[in-house]
Amino acid sequence: SAKVTEVKGNKQEIKIYMYQNANVDTDKLVQLINKYRNDLRFVPGAVPFFVYNDKKTKNKDVENILNSVKTLLNEIKLLLVS
Repeated sequence: SAKVTEVKGNKQEIKIYMYQNANVDTDKLVQLINKYRNDLRFVPGAVPFFVYNDKKTKNKDVENILNSVKTLLNEIKLLLVS
C-alpha cells in the first residue's frame, strides 16, 4: 500500500493525498521531487499531499495522465519506511 487515501484532479493537476501518519523517508522524498522537477510538489501538513502537473504535455491526454499517476503511486510506495 502506498498509504494514499485519495487521488483527485482534473486536466490541470492531480492531487494525491496521504495518510496523516504515513512514515516517509525524507531523503527519498527529496529525490522524488527532484526527479520530477517542477512537475511535482509535496505539501506537508495535517493531511500531506502531492500535487502533480505535467507541464510538458499539459495533461492533454487522459491515458497519459492515468499512466503518470500509476507510476507516481508506485514511486510513492517506495518512499515508505516500515
